[in-house]
Amino acid sequence: MNSREKGYKAESFAQEYLEHKGYKILEKNYCIRGGEIDIIAEVEKEIVFVEVKSLANEDTISLEETVTEKKTKSLIRASKHWLKTQNFDNIDWRIDFIGLILDNGKIKKLKHLQNAIY
Repeated sequence: MNSREKGYKAESFAQEYLEHKGYKILEKNYCIRGGEIDIIAEVEKEIVFVEVKSLANEDTISLEETVTEKKTKSLIRASKHWLKTQNFDNIDWRIDFIGLILDNGKIKKLKHLQNAIY
């Protein structure tokens, strides 16, 4: 499985996890110039922008360390752009992080950090 396939698999697992937790998926892979959001969802009248990361293991880097400062800025920019295009100027929103460690296409570990980026 190449890295693109792993990414899609991780996003699919993350979507299933979120739906199981009661999140309504609004959009996937939202792209603007200089930014992408893996999953946009809604839960309890709050918009949640989700960054999904997958690793082979956590030996060399923790899941939290995979989101760089550059990625943080692009996530915030893309989130604000999406909110503006949807006319959601006065709605609560946050950016979450879902990290997965996959082993042979199966989830070995899933970590969900709410309000991971602010």
